[in-house]
Amino acid sequence: MSDTIIQPSEEILMSNYVDSTMVMLCWNPNSPEIALVPWPDQAMVSHQYQNSSLACERDIQEMTFEQRQQAVMAEAIKLVERDGCPADVVHRVLSGLAEYQA
Repeated sequence: MSDTIIQPSEEILMSNYVDSTMVMLCWNPNSPEIALVPWPDQAMVSHQYQNSSLACERDIQEMTFEQRQQAVMAEAIKLVERDGCPADVVHRVLSGLAEYQA
């Protein structure tokens, strides 16, 4: 995987899905600035975001696929409800995750 982030505007194809153990979900509250950033983040792309979750958290690495599905959905709700991120952007970005598609 490259150090490029998966931008919300990119069309996500089935072959492009990654799982939540491979990428961080990074975002800035109250903004559409949301991205999936490869983990580990050697390019330090995540430093432009205030928050991150998923692959950078030890428990995600140890969860089953089904548990990660629940964690991804919980993150989606948190971004929209708690952090004021646009739901359509959250949906487009998370569409790149296998756990979100299953």
